[in-house]
Amino acid sequence: MKGAAVLAAALDLVYPPLCPVCGVEGLAEGEPLGPTCLEKILWAAERDCLRCGRVLGPHAERDRCLDCRRRTFAFSRGLAAAAYEDPVRALVLRMKIRRESFWARPLARWLAARLGAEALSLDAVVCVPAHWMARMARGFNPAREIARELSGRLGLPFQDGVLSRGWHWRRRQSDLPRAARLANVAGAFSVRSRADLAGKRLLLVDDVMTTGATMDACARVLRISGAVDVVAAAVARS
Repeated sequence: MKGAAVLAAALDLVYPPLCPVCGVEGLAEGEPLGPTCLEKILWAAERDCLRCGRVLGPHAERDRCLDCRRRTFAFSRGLAAAAYEDPVRALVLRMKIRRESFWARPLARWLAARLGAEALSLDAVVCVPAHWMARMARGFNPAREIARELSGRLGLPFQDGVLSRGWHWRRRQSDLPRAARLANVAGAFSVRSRADLAGKRLLLVDDVMTTGATMDACARVLRISGAVDVVAAAVARS
């Protein structure tokens, strides 16, 4: 056992790990949340749109949700591990606001479980890039941390830095109404010239997918640069 692991085990005995949402002690091994919080998660499997991954009501048709009937996406399939509601929302925000990158591991585990056999047909993992100002302020890109963990779990290569984001600052997608998000990301992303994407089936990863505008913009330039298929996967879907 390595020294760091021994120290972590000793600290757990003295200071038992607490659920970051409800504060309860006694977390199950490998779980980031307490049992009550885990029970509150709205998992997306079996209740999401089979086209864009939106979490639907219990009686909705899964083949194509209302949004998908109104528009098309450059990615062939969108999916998420869970709905963007607490306690999943709380973990994502701890990563983004409190700069706690270590939550990438359990979030990636949930997403890997959601992907399951769908990952077998894919060739590589890429991530949605953060704007350089956000990356500098936070110290890391949450999507990249999740994608890196996910690639290891799926046994797929992580093609880091394939996508780049424009230099100029654009308003955060979360600050905009649904109709304005498409225009906000138009032309925002590009593929680096040395990226080898020809004929590849890619898994595009982000932390949260809302309207799908960001994923669609990224998938579009990936397809233009030679990728034959793009599956968009996010930890949470709103």
